[in-house]
Amino acid sequence: MAELKHDITPGNAPRFAADVVALVEEFEGVTLDYSVESLEVIDRILGRFHEEGVEFEEVEATCFSFGCYVGEVFVRNAGATWRMAGRQEEEEVFGAPLVLQMGPDRTVNPIGKVIKRLESGEEDNLPYFYRKLARRSGMPHDPELPEEAERDYDALLERMMPLVEKWLEQRDGFTPCGASITTDGEIVGQMVGAFDMTTESAVRMLFTGLQTRARAGEIRATCVCFDGGLDEDGEVVPAIVVLLEHVRGPATIIHRPYRKNPDGTYDYARMEAQRFEPEVFPGL
Repeated sequence: MAELKHDITPGNAPRFAADVVALVEEFEGVTLDYSVESLEVIDRILGRFHEEGVEFEEVEATCFSFGCYVGEVFVRNAGATWRMAGRQEEEEVFGAPLVLQMGPDRTVNPIGKVIKRLESGEEDNLPYFYRKLARRSGMPHDPELPEEAERDYDALLERMMPLVEKWLEQRDGFTPCGASITTDGEIVGQMVGAFDMTTESAVRMLFTGLQTRARAGEIRATCVCFDGGLDEDGEVVPAIVVLLEHVRGPATIIHRPYRKNPDGTYDYARMEAQRFEPEVFPGL
């Protein structure tokens, strides 16, 4: 291990991360704020190192500090905690002395991931690494879903699910709505169905608009949300329904059952996912 500014302890991980904030502000003119979005900056710097052929040995201390910054994003946004890796863990599994604990049975290795991003390139993208492990969207992991599709589905769910939950709680229901991701990666605003239409008609109207944009090659991913139900052992329970489609992956339907309590609050169950026949990108 290269000579480091601080001792390697869980308590010093935030200090290594703070050094990265100062370094990036000085040399890149960007202020890192420990948000998930700020990982794009670290990813971009490591991507540049990779393209320039920089070897790990040349930037070992920098990679360690970058890994601590990535880890602090997990700590501050996903409830992770730092811990020392055991000798066997470090030598045989992680290759790093500091790791993150997320819950009782999940260990995350941000320092090792930074090293992989440097050595392997874009396939070890840091924002996707966060979203996959933190699973802010709550979407069940699907090992058959291509990485780009899973990343886009997560982004759409993160954008739309808080909105429809808010509308549900304010109005005891919500009208069908949707969103899409352009080929440039931008999430286009929420398209809301007309209030005087049936759910089926509003969903069909949303699909028609999305199909037009898909045929024009403008979008790569879509979602349509509506207030529906889920059959549980012959009983239909209320559920938020989200229809996700991607130009490079299978269409996925998400159900999130909910229950309204006597005091007017809502409880939500875990999301359930399954395949459905695509409407916007047929043939996948």
